[in-house]
Amino acid sequence: MTSRPAHIAMIGVPIVSHVLPSLEVIRELVTRGHRVTYANDPAVADLITAAGAELIPCSSMLPVAENNWPEDAVAAMNLFLDNVQLALPQLRTTTPPRTSTSTTSAPTPDAPSPKPTAAR
Repeated sequence: MTSRPAHIAMIGVPIVSHVLPSLEVIRELVTRGHRVTYANDPAVADLITAAGAELIPCSSMLPVAENNWPEDAVAAMNLFLDNVQLALPQLRTTTPPRTSTSTTSAPTPDAPSPKPTAAR
């Protein structure tokens, strides 16, 4: 069965060790004819575009360049939360409203919610 091309959107942080694992997946998706957009800081644009994805610029406030991370683990994780809160307004201004006529819908109050499947 032939499937139609999809638009896959990714968002990441500009930490090379976080970007590198996704690049082969992106290359394969693009090779199969899918469109891949990747929201990330322009600091990693060359890696992303070389894999065939379109960069959606989304600046980051993470201390990547200076490698000045807090010693406290909770403080370091809070930086990631702060970064997401910075990213969302940027993405809202760079992406057009969705106009898809998807056939999936949220469960109605009468309908049972799908049950999660157990991990194996």
